[in-house]
Amino acid sequence: MSEYLVEDIVKCDECGSRNLNRDETRGEVVCDDCGLVLEDKVIDQGAEWRVFSPEQGDQRARTGAPMTVMLHDKGLSTDIDWQNKDYSGKTISSRYRSQFYRMRKWQKRSRVSNATERNLAMALAELDRMASRLDLPKSIRETAAVNYKKAVEKRLIRGRSIEGVAAASLYAACRQCNIPRFCSGLDLDAEVQAKAYELIQKAQEKELTSGRGPTGIAASIIYIASVLCGKRRTQREVAEVAGVTEVTIRNRYKELIQNLNIELEI
Repeated sequence: MSEYLVEDIVKCDECGSRNLNRDETRGEVVCDDCGLVLEDKVIDQGAEWRVFSPEQGDQRARTGAPMTVMLHDKGLSTDIDWQNKDYSGKTISSRYRSQFYRMRKWQKRSRVSNATERNLAMALAELDRMASRLDLPKSIRETAAVNYKKAVEKRLIRGRSIEGVAAASLYAACRQCNIPRFCSGLDLDAEVQAKAYELIQKAQEKELTSGRGPTGIAASIIYIASVLCGKRRTQREVAEVAGVTEVTIRNRYKELIQNLNIELEI
């Protein structure tokens, strides 16, 4: 099949006509005016079944979750659902529930066959927990997981705690993906960072961040946190580190302190 998408074919290369016929049965795109076959290996990306509601589509799907490096087996093993229901959604009778419980237990044990896999499973779970606390995106988590797996392959984890290596992998992933560290650039300590995190959570709960630039919001939050913690940084200093204008910081912080009921002496 050609490199471009079939949807991109809008006119005939031979005569320039836009009167095209897409034959899904034969997998062809044909010009009705001159008969030129523009594509003859069209792949149907849809499901092979017919459904009349979203629920029917979910029941007939036969694919699992996508592969991910966040699991020690990349998510390729088969899981037994924790819900006591069969493939059609009907509740399993009490006669078979104990049997399913034993199957789930042994299935979980079989996924981890040795000490290395056990360590990896525990580490990736800890890494995901850390990333969730920091609100880091999926791309950072996957990069951190790859870093940890490389450390395991090179036997760098021996004699070190899982938490320590997981934290180092996450830190390295943030550096690799160029995650900004505004507080570090302003030489602000953990107290200010914790206060900023608390404020941003409150702002998100009240939907004050919607439709606004994330960098401007972050810079304004850090500015407010530094003042509240008695470690004031000027708007110019924060703007230079964050790469935004002082006007942006002033506009954002006025909205934030008003809606979050913060008393701030500037």
